[in-house]
Amino acid sequence: MERKSKGFTIIELMITLALTTLTLGVIYTFFFSNNKTISTTELSLELQSEAEVIQKELIELSTQATEIVLIDASKSESVNYMALNTEDKLDITSLQIRQYDDASNSNVLYNLKFENKELKIQVGNDNDIKILSKNVKAFKIRPLDINMVVDKKKANFKDSPGLEFTVDLETEKGYSKVEYTARAIAKFRNKE
Repeated sequence: MERKSKGFTIIELMITLALTTLTLGVIYTFFFSNNKTISTTELSLELQSEAEVIQKELIELSTQATEIVLIDASKSESVNYMALNTEDKLDITSLQIRQYDDASNSNVLYNLKFENKELKIQVGNDNDIKILSKNVKAFKIRPLDINMVVDKKKANFKDSPGLEFTVDLETEKGYSKVEYTARAIAKFRNKE
């Protein structure tokens, strides 16, 4: 009598193992790419929200301003347009803007500071500091009348009728790295 053995041959096991590995590889790739896409989208939305807040604050602050007082601890009349880079922008770490406050009948200084990837606003000498973003890569300004100026050596930021702000934001999470640029243009409505 012949006996038939029941079970798997080694070839059947190898084929099953290969198909299982192939299927798991496809599933892992699909899951990983979708996870990265979701993470990137989430980070992009966060940076866009931060950019909107920054733009709103910078425009609100600047439109009520009467003058630029300090740029990186230098008086605005001493910082001329020759300091601008090839994009006609100036990389800065601090900016002080003066506003006239009708309620108190006095001038108020607003300090914008960029340090350790944070962009902050401080009102006067108060200890109350508002952090606009913790994901700032660069903070740049450009005077609005740069293209109208004939002699850039003589023109300085004190004479500028307004500013264009450029804030480069960057964040990363896991394998996702997202960059976003926020721009805001503000004319000094109360310039003296």
